[in-house]
Amino acid sequence: MDNSRFIPTIVVPVLDRADMIQTTLNSIAAQTLRPLSVIVVDNGSTDATPEIVSRWIARNSGNGISAMLLTEPRRGAAIARNTGLRRVESEYVMFFDSDDVMQPGHMERVAKALAERPDADMIRWEISRLDSDGWLERTEHNDSDPLRLHIMHATYATARFAVRTSLIKESGGWDESLTTWDDLELGTRLLARRPVAIKLSGEPTVRTTVHPDSLTGPSFSSRAEAEIAALDVMERDLQLAGRPEYVPLVDARRMILAAELTRENNPETAHRLRRQTARDDCPAGRSLRLLAVYAVQRIAGHGGSALALASLSPAPPRGLKAVKAAEKDPETKQTTK
Repeated sequence: MDNSRFIPTIVVPVLDRADMIQTTLNSIAAQTLRPLSVIVVDNGSTDATPEIVSRWIARNSGNGISAMLLTEPRRGAAIARNTGLRRVESEYVMFFDSDDVMQPGHMERVAKALAERPDADMIRWEISRLDSDGWLERTEHNDSDPLRLHIMHATYATARFAVRTSLIKESGGWDESLTTWDDLELGTRLLARRPVAIKLSGEPTVRTTVHPDSLTGPSFSSRAEAEIAALDVMERDLQLAGRPEYVPLVDARRMILAAELTRENNPETAHRLRRQTARDDCPAGRSLRLLAVYAVQRIAGHGGSALALASLSPAPPRGLKAVKAAEKDPETKQTTK
């Protein structure tokens, strides 16, 4: 069976990663599936990154790989990804960071799963994550509602999914105003449109790396305002898409962020976030559950997301019985396999 139409183009933004980009690109070249289309977007590197990428393209062109190097002088990962996205012509696209690595069979597994579900608009997979101390952590998240799971666990973060190209382009691509959590916002905006979303089963075949200076690094205070801005845009996305029942989960993310900021001795910003969730129209019961999320996360440093998923599940649309809501809500088409 020819699965070539289901092979996503891989877009890789890069900035000053001369020490890492070679490993990332070699993991793409080692894929068992051809043809592959790769778009690398240099975001204004001042080191040897462009030369390394150019040499890699020269070595691998004609080996079933079509690759190009674009230059985007405007700084920002979202800007660079959109630059690459505009050149994508394949039916699906995925985004890979310049320090991520995929195992040789990853693209073949993705294409095969999409070929088996040609109705799928999005596909996600679990990853393993290497931190700066050398610890390898595996993610594992399952839920019947992809949107609520993503809001709390970023299951459609940058290197964890592929998406139908027409869907992401019609949705406006990456939000270039955001400098962090742009993938959390993008996944929320895409899933709010009720796409057909499936999950790739099996062991993780992608490894990401957390660096002290990366956007997924350990510090929240250093980028608190950018994180708050991303959550505000997510709330707007949900309201515009007619999905206000998911906004309490965004509030839970605010409470978790407030707890982490408190743990990092940034009480002023934490207090402002807690006040933001104290909406005039927020039922007393929900307010108490949000405070519980904050307390658990502040004391233990984890557990807030699990508590939020257990206690703040989106309610069926008002005026409909639960069974009727399940029958009529297009969300039932948004499946996780």
